[in-house]
Amino acid sequence: MFSPFLDFTDRFRLMDDLERQVDRMLALQSGRAGAVPWMSLRDAGEALVLVADLPGISEKDIDITIEQDVLTLRAEGAESAPKGYKTVRAERPKVRFQKQIELPVRVDAERAEASSKDGVLTLTLPKAASALPRKIAVAGAAKQNAPS
Repeated sequence: MFSPFLDFTDRFRLMDDLERQVDRMLALQSGRAGAVPWMSLRDAGEALVLVADLPGISEKDIDITIEQDVLTLRAEGAESAPKGYKTVRAERPKVRFQKQIELPVRVDAERAEASSKDGVLTLTLPKAASALPRKIAVAGAAKQNAPS
């Protein structure tokens, strides 16, 4: 429900919810139910940390690239019957998706690390040296007026 009294955080949350619902609807129409992963991107000081839910997708089926300030996450997976079994009924379609995220700061892609455990991908992106805060010393009046 629209309310002009919502703060901006709530408005962005509502927009994210709407985007996710539209993505899910489009995935259902194309036969790719559940193809859009839940993910979050956090600033951990010296690095950005992305956490994405990728249930049923193995590490070998995940492709991560960074080009300039855009991170692209691609994955493809399909449920298969365990060895010695055959599929009698399959309602879970092959999952394929691509998600691009504009990163808020430059990162050092050479030092990036990714791991996957229990269907959760964790990607640590160290910030580039140029993106880290720097302390700038201020010369005081005492130094400027000191006798030579």
